[in-house]
Amino acid sequence: MTSAANGVTELVAPSSVVCLPGEPVLFLANNAVVAIGRGIARLGTRTIDGVSGEVLVATVCGPLTRRKGNFPGAPWSYSIEAAGGRYLPCVGDAVVGTVVRVLPLSYQISLGGAHPATLDALAFDGATKASRPRLKMGDHVYCHVVTAAKDADVDVSCCAVGDMEAKEWTTGESVFGPLHHGCVVRVGLSYARKLQSSDSSNIVLSLLGERVPFEIAVGANGRVWVRGAPSGADASLEQTRTIAVAACVAESQHDVTSLDVRARVESYFPAVGGAHHRVGGAGATESGTKNALSSADNEE
Repeated sequence: MTSAANGVTELVAPSSVVCLPGEPVLFLANNAVVAIGRGIARLGTRTIDGVSGEVLVATVCGPLTRRKGNFPGAPWSYSIEAAGGRYLPCVGDAVVGTVVRVLPLSYQISLGGAHPATLDALAFDGATKASRPRLKMGDHVYCHVVTAAKDADVDVSCCAVGDMEAKEWTTGESVFGPLHHGCVVRVGLSYARKLQSSDSSNIVLSLLGERVPFEIAVGANGRVWVRGAPSGADASLEQTRTIAVAACVAESQHDVTSLDVRARVESYFPAVGGAHHRVGGAGATESGTKNALSSADNEE
C-alpha cells in the first residue's frame, strides 16, 4: 500500500500487477481530489488506520494505470484497462480513427468500438468551409473524444484541447489532425495506455528514437499510427522504416522485461544513430505530444 498526494492511497502498485475484478485498488480520503476512469467502481465507505473514506475496486482484469491530468493543476486520473475486449470511448481519450463514411458536413470515424464516432468537418484548428481537410474513406485521423455518454453518439474533434497551443491544420504542426502515409497497427488496450504514459518502464519508444527517425501517434483505442522519416537519398527508406518500427512496437507488447525490449529493438536497429520522433498520447501538451521522448538529434 502506497500513499499518494491529494488524499489518495494506492492499494496496489500502478502498472506492476494485474488486478482482479473485486480487488480493492484505491482508498480515497474525504478530501481526495482525483479523476476515476473506466474499470474502477466505488465499493463503499470504510475506515483505514483511523481515516474515513471510500474504497474503490477493480471491475475488470488488468493493471492499475495512473496518469497526469490534461491541463496544469488537473488531478491525477486512475483507470484499469482490460488487456482484451472492445474499446469503450471515454471523454479526453486521444485516439486513432479511420474514416468509414463521408457526409456533407461530417465524417463517420471508426474507433474500434461498437459504433462509429462523428467528426465535424470543421472540427480542425483553422478550418473553414472553403479551407478544411477533405478526408476520404480509409483515411486515418488523430483526434480526441469530446462526448461519450452511455447510449449516446460519440463525438470526436481534431481541435487543440487543454493548454495545447492551437495551430492551423494546414501547417502540419497541429497535434491532432489527418495522418498522412504511414501505417496503422493494432495493440492491446492496456499496452496502448502504457505507450501513452510517461512511465519510466516504457522504454521501447525512447530506444527506437535513439536509432531511427519516425513519427508515431498512439491511440487509447489500441491503434498506433507509425510513419518512418523519408530520405532524399533512398526513396524506399521511408517504407522500410515504417514497417520495421511498426512491427517492433507491436511485438514489444509481449516482452516481459526491459532486457527483452532492448534485445528486440537491437534486432531491428542494431546501429545507433540520430533520430527524432513524436509521440501522441492522451492528455499531453503540444510540445509533449509532438516531441515526447525524442532527443537523439539534440534539438532540445
